[in-house]
Amino acid sequence: MEKKIKEPAPEQQQNAFKEHMDYLRRSPNNFSYWFPHVVRLHRQGLSIPKTVVIAVPEEVYKSFFLENEGDRQRIEGWVRETVMPEIKRIPYLNSRKIFIKNGCYSGKFSFASGCLIPDSSDMQQLIRNITNIENEAAMFETGGDLELVLREYIEPRPDTPTIYNGMPLRPELRVFFDFDNRKILYAVNYWDWDYCHDRICSGWNGERTPDADVYEWNYPCLAEETERLKNKHLSTIWSALSQVTTLTMPDGRRNIWSVDFMLEEDKVWLIDMAQGWWSAYWNPDLIK
Repeated sequence: MEKKIKEPAPEQQQNAFKEHMDYLRRSPNNFSYWFPHVVRLHRQGLSIPKTVVIAVPEEVYKSFFLENEGDRQRIEGWVRETVMPEIKRIPYLNSRKIFIKNGCYSGKFSFASGCLIPDSSDMQQLIRNITNIENEAAMFETGGDLELVLREYIEPRPDTPTIYNGMPLRPELRVFFDFDNRKILYAVNYWDWDYCHDRICSGWNGERTPDADVYEWNYPCLAEETERLKNKHLSTIWSALSQVTTLTMPDGRRNIWSVDFMLEEDKVWLIDMAQGWWSAYWNPDLIK
């Protein structure tokens, strides 16, 4: 005889939802948590993309699952009444190519239908891409669901190759930094061959992906360029991050963060951060 699974009572469901919302808001990986502590590091030689963070209401968050009647209309209304006026208000976002993400997730693996908005005046594109990002974030449990981040898009050089349906493949560096001791623990090429090759070049069915040739062909030059620019900019990165004295880790955990940089010849862009042990390339053996 089959056992019936008892559905939680409405009060239990409400309490569980409230706890989940509290969890999402408290996460130190949220963009709104760490960004205020580094936004002024342009004074210390780093480049920071101009950025706006918009809160996502709980009712809109629930609508991204697209399970109930009226969900699409609720999302569209929020974008039209909240997001679009904010974009139009700010010159560096209005009618421009912009980069979007939620508080923790960008949907970069499908760049054109995720974080890239070619024209910020295109409301329907915004609605589609925001919905894609938020839906995937909920599915993969990445967090960040209650924030929408609108960012200045950093144009690549014209000859830059692309993967992930349009994402520029350019030098990027992940630095693991101990903010309590003002120390770089170690740094890695974000596109490291050993970590990235199979993930980029092999599909879920084992067949080669459309990105395989692009990654394999360009990797030697990319790795060499990343190493050269790392050596050029690492002292600037250390000096700037060492000025941050207000960033702390909740619950008394070690104040170690992964900090991602996009490297150019004359600029180093701070583009993302997260708890160190939460990030790819975290290796405790490298900091002993």
